[in-house]
Amino acid sequence: MKQHLKSFLQVRKATSFGARLSQQLNHEGEKLPRTFTLVVWNIFKRHGGEIFDKDICDLAYRSDILCLQEVLANQKLDLPHELWELNHNYSISYHRPDGFTEGVLTASGYPIHKQAHALLSLRREPVTKTPKATVISLLPMTTGQNLLVINLHMLLFKRRSVFRLELEQVLSTVKTYSHLPAVFCGDFNTFTRNQLRLLDEILGEAGFERCKPFHMPRTRRYLDHIYIRGLHLLEMEIIDTISSSDHSPLICKVELASGIRHRPD
Repeated sequence: MKQHLKSFLQVRKATSFGARLSQQLNHEGEKLPRTFTLVVWNIFKRHGGEIFDKDICDLAYRSDILCLQEVLANQKLDLPHELWELNHNYSISYHRPDGFTEGVLTASGYPIHKQAHALLSLRREPVTKTPKATVISLLPMTTGQNLLVINLHMLLFKRRSVFRLELEQVLSTVKTYSHLPAVFCGDFNTFTRNQLRLLDEILGEAGFERCKPFHMPRTRRYLDHIYIRGLHLLEMEIIDTISSSDHSPLICKVELASGIRHRPD
C-alpha cells in the first residue's frame, strides 16, 4: 500500500507535454525469426527492487521482445543495466517532479525499424489528470517483412464510449499496416467481463485474436492481454508466481502463420 501511495503522489504532480518518442536503435544484427517469444508486463515503476531486477532479467533472457508498461526513465531507462543496450522505442506519457518520465517500452535484442509512433490517450485519468501512452513499432523479420507491435497502457477509468474511442485512435494510426503480421498487447485495464468482451469485439473487427493461456492462473481476472494477427499461437502463460509487480507477466511463443506472403512495406 505504501508503494501505491508513493507512486500516486508523484503521478498527481506530473505534467505532460504531448506525445514524445525516445529511441535507441542498432540496425545491425540478425532479424527477428518467424518463431519468437514475447513478454508483456506492467512493471509497477520498478517498485519490486532487487527481486524485480532478477525477474525482469530472467524474462528478458527467455524472450525476443519485451513490451513493458509503467517504465520510468531519467538519463537511462530505470531498468537493470543488463537491459540498457537493448534496441527500444519508449513512448513518454508524462514527466514527474522527481525528474523521471513514465511511459511504455518495446525492447528487443533484434533490430527495430526507425519508423515508429508514440501516442497519448485522448482522455486523461480523472484524479491525476495524466494521459496513458501507446508505442507502435516495426521489427524486420527474416522472412522479408515487418512485424507490427502495438504496446498500450489504457486508461484506468473509462466509459464504454471512451474505451472504443481510445482503441479506434490506435487502430486508425496503424491502418496502413493492415497487411502485416501484428501483435497488439499491453495493460488494457479490463476489470469486467463486459470490458473484455468489448475489447475482443473491437480488435476482432481489425483481425486480431486474443491469446488465451493454456493453463488458467489462480485468479481468472487479469488486466493485461496479447492479441495477434497473421500469427499462430504455440504457447501462452500468465506467470502468477512472480510478485515483484502488482501485475503478472504474460509470456507467449508465436510463429508466422503459414500462407503469409511478403508484401513491400
